[in-house]
Amino acid sequence: MMRRALFTMLIVVLSVGGQLPAGAETRLPEKLAISNSQLRELYLQGKHTEAIPVARNIVALTKRNLGEKAPEKAVALNNLAKLYVAEKRYTEAEQVSL
Repeated sequence: MMRRALFTMLIVVLSVGGQLPAGAETRLPEKLAISNSQLRELYLQGKHTEAIPVARNIVALTKRNLGEKAPEKAVALNNLAKLYVAEKRYTEAEQVSL
């Protein structure tokens, strides 16, 4: 039950979209969609360790292209924290959680 709730929360979070600021990379939405899809598949397969670098990349993409205060960055950080929790890496989860 806990895993299903975590999955549902992850899917809801991954589906959140937003506006790109002027001058942002035009292919960013495509890159994020591909990365989020890959992250979702790895999560569903229980491959949390493999999903963590993908989640880190999503955090970096959103930070670099949308800024520090972008809601998408917060979503990406929360997804990364959830993966750390799934791997029982609580200290790292705490460091990236909001």
